[in-house]
Amino acid sequence: MVYFEDYDYKETIRNEQVWLTYRDTLAKFIIGERNPDASLIDITIGLRWIYRFLIPLAIVNIPKVDVSHLTLSGFPVIPALIANYKYGTPIILTEHGVFIRERLLAINNSEYPYFLKSLLIRFSEAITRLVYHKAEVIISVNKFNQKWEKWYGADPSKFRIIYNGIDPEVFKPGPKPSHLKDIPTVVALARIFELKDILTMIRSCAVVKRSIPEVQYLVYGDNDAVPEYTKECLELIAELGLQNNFKLMGPRNNPQEVFLEGDISILTSISEGFPYTVIESMGCGIPVVSTDVGGVKEALDDSCGFTCKPKDAEEIGNNVLKLLLDDDLRKSMGRNAREKVLNNFTLSKFIGEYEAIYDDIVKIPRAKKKLTKIEDFS
Repeated sequence: MVYFEDYDYKETIRNEQVWLTYRDTLAKFIIGERNPDASLIDITIGLRWIYRFLIPLAIVNIPKVDVSHLTLSGFPVIPALIANYKYGTPIILTEHGVFIRERLLAINNSEYPYFLKSLLIRFSEAITRLVYHKAEVIISVNKFNQKWEKWYGADPSKFRIIYNGIDPEVFKPGPKPSHLKDIPTVVALARIFELKDILTMIRSCAVVKRSIPEVQYLVYGDNDAVPEYTKECLELIAELGLQNNFKLMGPRNNPQEVFLEGDISILTSISEGFPYTVIESMGCGIPVVSTDVGGVKEALDDSCGFTCKPKDAEEIGNNVLKLLLDDDLRKSMGRNAREKVLNNFTLSKFIGEYEAIYDDIVKIPRAKKKLTKIEDFS
């Protein structure tokens, strides 16, 4: 914090006392009978990671602002903490996905040795608890997030829910493009990477193709985010003989037009917050088949689409079939989806709720904290 206004961050981390403190902390909490195989190189890598995670501590000229607003319960808290300690600047947190949940998923699926996994998990958990402790208000985009926030010590009196909102004059019903008019079409807006579970989406296409051989799945999103995962997807498409049915279309910047290409839209994620793609599709009057993750069910009820178990390609595919084969059901769900967006998920409602919270926060008296020595941070 204030210490680094006078001392160099890099040289401080290289100091012997930092290494000794790090070593002793590991010996107490991580290394021991539970983890006897930690190597010297792993321990060194761990300290290098901590060095990089904490680099924001070296920021000297933090501006004085009315509010610091974080969009995840992770390392962006560091500059916000500096502002909080120096100026009393209040911190607001909005959780879209749950940072710690997604960190745990990523770390546990990694190939790091046990020691490094344990270090990353403990460090991420500590940061998460710190964010929840320091935030004046914890805003979630769904009710699901609050379970995780409670598990990590957040005070429920800080909780608020503000659902994402869209402009219903942009995302609105329209005609299906003529070149797709008579083709059963499923659309998705999804970056091609593991959390979106495109592999299960591909397998669901194979389920649908058994009854509708001409079905088209059009997936719009960044193909280059995780090249090895894209390669795995293309290999599965070829293995299942879906080259003419399942197409990775690349990124597009006009989602309001993309949804109108489909008879339905699909989401197969294994983790979400409150996904815009669901309410954008609903705003266009397009029913949705989605995995039951995060806050999806808080938007998508059985009047406007289907929710399914994650990774269950058969259930997902069968629900896609229900909608593609039943025009009346599909049109009815589309109308209900549009109505639900108009009543609950508009941009004006979203903005108004945030403005009210900002107004409340800035009215709370704040005393500037003058910090001059390291003991003040305890």
